[in-house]
Amino acid sequence: MTLPDKTVEARILAYAQKIGWTYVPRGEAEKRRGFDQHTLGLLVQVAQDWLDEFERVQWLLRLSPRLRAMHGD
Repeated sequence: MTLPDKTVEARILAYAQKIGWTYVPRGEAEKRRGFDQHTLGLLVQVAQDWLDEFERVQWLLRLSPRLRAMHGD
């Protein structure tokens, strides 16, 4: 049974409802698990710092004249 007009999330929620699970909004789920907004903000900031660093290194390697010459780029 495929429903082309529904998103994947809508299908998953429909299946979950059929087996008796209830939908809990993200904010409520985080509250139930004991997350606080300050901690989440710090985690997001640290993750973004790591991604920025990986991207910086990727650009350094991609634009390295020695590596470009080695790979015929």
